[in-house]
Parts: sequence; C-alpha cells; structure tokens
Amino acid sequence: MSSFVDYSKRGVELPVGCKDLMDVIKLQGSGVLEASPSLFETPLVACELLVSETILVAALADLLGQKPFQIIADLMEIGVFANKMHLLDFKTACKVARKYGVLLKKLE
Repeated sequence: MSSFVDYSKRGVELPVGCKDLMDVIKLQGSGVLEASPSLFETPLVACELLVSETILVAALADLLGQKPFQIIADLMEIGVFANKMHLLDFKTACKVARKYGVLLKKLE
C-alpha cells in the first residue's frame, strides 16, 4: 500500500505550505489556523512584480526564487506541460505565482 494520498482528487484544499494532513494538524495545534481563517481561501500576497505579456518558465522560477523543476511541477498540477524554455502567457504565470504569494502585474 502506498503512503502517498492525492488529496486533490478527494476535493481537499490544503493550506499554503502544507504537503499533507499531518502538516494541517501541526498548524491547528499551533493556533495559526484559528487566528487566520482565510488561510484556506487564498495565499497572502507577499509582493507584486511587473512582467511582460509572456515569460519563460526559467525566468518565472528566478523571479519566484524557485527551481525550474518546481515551477514545471506546479504547471503540471494545473494541466500545463512545459519545459524551462517554454513561454507562459500572463494568466498562467499569475496562477503559478499566486501559489508563492506573488501578485504579477502586466508591464505596459
């Protein structure tokens, strides 16, 4: 029996920074969840960045302080299959950046 459980198929939305239900239980014990009920809704925006209409996966990874393979994995979760030299449209880049608490704004 595998210890991996895909919570997304069960309709469970985990808070930001939680990989499994054990992390959620730890958060509940620390009082963080009671103090912040919006933790389950959307991640807090830590900063805003200006980007052009399209952005490379590798460049987005640099902006977010992540490795390109992590951004590729995040893209796969939303059904986008890309490599690090793939150009992302603004809307897709915003979805990925939101996971890391970054709000992207279009450079005009």
